[in-house]
Amino acid sequence: MVFKPTSIVDLNSQIAYTGQVIDGTTGVPMHGVLVCSFIPSEAIRQPVLSGSQWQAIHQIGPELDLADPALLPLKAVMPLEKVVLTDLEGRFSISLPPRGDYRRIILALQEGYMPTDITMPSQP
Repeated sequence: MVFKPTSIVDLNSQIAYTGQVIDGTTGVPMHGVLVCSFIPSEAIRQPVLSGSQWQAIHQIGPELDLADPALLPLKAVMPLEKVVLTDLEGRFSISLPPRGDYRRIILALQEGYMPTDITMPSQP
């Protein structure tokens, strides 16, 4: 899985992180990949989700709500700010408020693939 952030845009008090997730072997865009943002901390562990947990996440639909119980396994290992799914072309967009001098991690997760992340500035 290849994670290609394409831009960071300041949207008047919100920062939009946009990009695309593609299969690193085939180059095909990946639909339905879970893309998460969080501020890094010492307590973060690599998430390991079972098949049924993946199924529960994908049943939520494209508008993921951090309060949904299906996201509890992820919230247990990282301080999530926002979670989205990639569209049919593997594209995603996450809009968040600026966070001072902090850096954000944008993490792409998909069942059967190694997680991929990139550290991005939390200011435009």
